[in-house]
Amino acid sequence: KMKMKMMFVLVLVCVLCGVGSLFSGGSGVAVAVLDSAFIYMKITSPQEIAYVYSVLPAKDFYSEFRTGYKNALLVPSSPLDGCSPFDNSIDVDGQVAFIQRGSCSFIEKVYHAQVAGAEAAIIYDNIMRDVWVDMMQQGFDYSVQIPSMFMLGIDGSNIVNGLEAAGVGVATITIPLNQTVVPLSMRPWTSY
Repeated sequence: KMKMKMMFVLVLVCVLCGVGSLFSGGSGVAVAVLDSAFIYMKITSPQEIAYVYSVLPAKDFYSEFRTGYKNALLVPSSPLDGCSPFDNSIDVDGQVAFIQRGSCSFIEKVYHAQVAGAEAAIIYDNIMRDVWVDMMQQGFDYSVQIPSMFMLGIDGSNIVNGLEAAGVGVATITIPLNQTVVPLSMRPWTSY
């Protein structure tokens, strides 16, 4: 019975994290095979929110990563919704912009991040939920050349809250994370 309960929990975690499939490695540690539709980002600091997060590339205006970013900074945009030129361009320049969904189109947000000098943009849902959204151009005529991705609202909100709780304004990340399997673990704010 206990083994069945654990397997149910692992499958549930796979579903919630956007994981493609699950198997047990030779060491007996459960690992997840990652879904190829997603890109993965690892937060290494602050420790309170360290985790491997799934992000979904924009549907029709996504640009490929020209390089990987190790120890890049995930910088929340100012304004938070990214619907006007960034007040914190100096902080965003050369880093990954972290933008909240809402008030304007996805591509407009990414355009403002690009103008601020961001290397990539991640837009997280403004509703704290586990629902994936396809980011689409929606007929707007902005030219964007940087990678842009969508993140679940529950992850984005908890990252912002974690940054505030840790007393830091940015997170250190690696994106895209080059791996096909990761050890299963719960999100940092989830209790077992």
